[in-house]
Amino acid sequence: MAEFSDKLGLGQLFEALSPQELKQLEFRTKCRSVEDGEFLCREGETGDEVYMILSGRARVEAKVPDSSEAEVLATLDEGEFVGEMVMLGQYYRSASVIAEEDLEVLVWSKDDLDAVFEQNHHIGYVVMRNLANSLADRLKVADTSLMARRGTG
Repeated sequence: MAEFSDKLGLGQLFEALSPQELKQLEFRTKCRSVEDGEFLCREGETGDEVYMILSGRARVEAKVPDSSEAEVLATLDEGEFVGEMVMLGQYYRSASVIAEEDLEVLVWSKDDLDAVFEQNHHIGYVVMRNLANSLADRLKVADTSLMARRGTG
């Protein structure tokens, strides 16, 4: 198996984990390629995987209510995660993720992550704390964007 532990530390969810803890995650890590223009996941579908972009770029988009249009919510680069809501029990994808160039992603199933967290509670604590911080940051960005659109920002 290729060694990914040096790259795992680049991901926001894994910040502050020791090299030994990253090795424990690496044991459960799979790698997947996604070609430019292909979907990594689709809005509304179920899924139980968390992805970290190893290389390439992807865009996150969601359908605009009462429209066939989709709005770009974010662009993801190396080290960024998507699908992490499955760790909180959300199995329906809230947005689509499309490769804007060829992607290499690291993949974990919820069951694999739960097994690591059960084996080493410190890893689980750090990852969930980082997830909470990441979600808080995303909410701040969304709030700022909404205020700007309403002209109240």
